[in-house]
Amino acid sequence: MTITAFTNTQPGTYYVYANGNSGNITHTAFLNINVVGPDLLLTINPSYFTLHEGMNATSTITLKSILGFHGTVTLTAYDYYFNGPTVSLNSTFITVSPNATATAKLTISTSSAVPGYYNIQVQATGGNLTRYGSISVQVIGPDFTISSFPSSLSLQQGTSTTSTITLGRVENFNGTIALSASIQYGLNSSGLTLSISQRASLSLQPQRRPRLFLRSRRPKPHR
Repeated sequence: MTITAFTNTQPGTYYVYANGNSGNITHTAFLNINVVGPDLLLTINPSYFTLHEGMNATSTITLKSILGFHGTVTLTAYDYYFNGPTVSLNSTFITVSPNATATAKLTISTSSAVPGYYNIQVQATGGNLTRYGSISVQVIGPDFTISSFPSSLSLQQGTSTTSTITLGRVENFNGTIALSASIQYGLNSSGLTLSISQRASLSLQPQRRPRLFLRSRRPKPHR
């Protein structure tokens, strides 16, 4: 077996699988190939942020030439989330000299983001090379938690039981929460029904942790 790396093959690790078959017998041999050549290394620092709503942050993107790589590199940052952080680059075209480094700045804004966890992808493309990096962002702001207790129940046919749904405040959340419940059970959920013992929307205010009782019952068969 001869393996050839063309001049435009991207540096990196490749995996080869060689299969041998005879009747109902199959065996496989594995081969790892590391292609070496002019390459581009992308690093991001810092790559994790915890930000309160409305805060901005800056990360440094570093491009390093390996084995003489040189040329213009195009940077792109993707913020995929409708209600997430927005990002901007101070430069989208970076010139990298042989065996040298170049940097760019990426700014993260959370002015329109809702609390949650987000991932921002950075792409660097130069010549036939494309390299990726990512930034993780946690946005902190007014939020609420929801939990059930007990969270696992065994229910005898023809009986009913209850589970307590508890709402909690995070970062001074103050607002109305609409509650709903649904059933998922394999291919058939028609044998169970749910009812919420309190109204389906609650106001969560400071110093309060509302609790609701969710009743689950299985209808008795018609005779």
